[in-house]
Amino acid sequence: MAERIGFIGLGIMGAGMAANLIGKGHDVVVWNRTAARMDPLVEAGATPAASPAEVGRTCPIVMMCVSDTPDVDAVLQGDRGLLAGVSQDSLIVDHSTISPGATVAFSREVAALGGSWIDAPVISRTIFPVPRRPFTRFSNSLCTCTQICIQRSASASLSASLGVFP
Repeated sequence: MAERIGFIGLGIMGAGMAANLIGKGHDVVVWNRTAARMDPLVEAGATPAASPAEVGRTCPIVMMCVSDTPDVDAVLQGDRGLLAGVSQDSLIVDHSTISPGATVAFSREVAALGGSWIDAPVISRTIFPVPRRPFTRFSNSLCTCTQICIQRSASASLSASLGVFP
């Protein structure tokens, strides 16, 4: 059976990444501040969650892709925040591009609850030269974490789904 993976943050990048996971056969649970953004993914087979805490309680791996540091903080904190659902062996993969200091602080909060945090920001770069398309943009995700986190999160299918190294 495919891994159950939570995905929080369904903007342009997050929705595409979550759709790739669904397409690869993963059982995906989604949440977004604007609930209507969940609809296309639910139609594609995802399960909607009522809160980030519910995502954390029901998924051993949770991925986030939100806009900035205050948004990550808002997703994590409070009774309905992701931290309320984190438990021993939870794995949080943050694809948001945020403050390095905040990333360290957030990873410590998750670790205090028995979970692990992977900082895997999505980046965009311009490629030169590409015939007929000199400014082609693409996204890539970089992972920095311990070997055990890589083994848990970067299975071949998960890696292929996200375009992370095989």
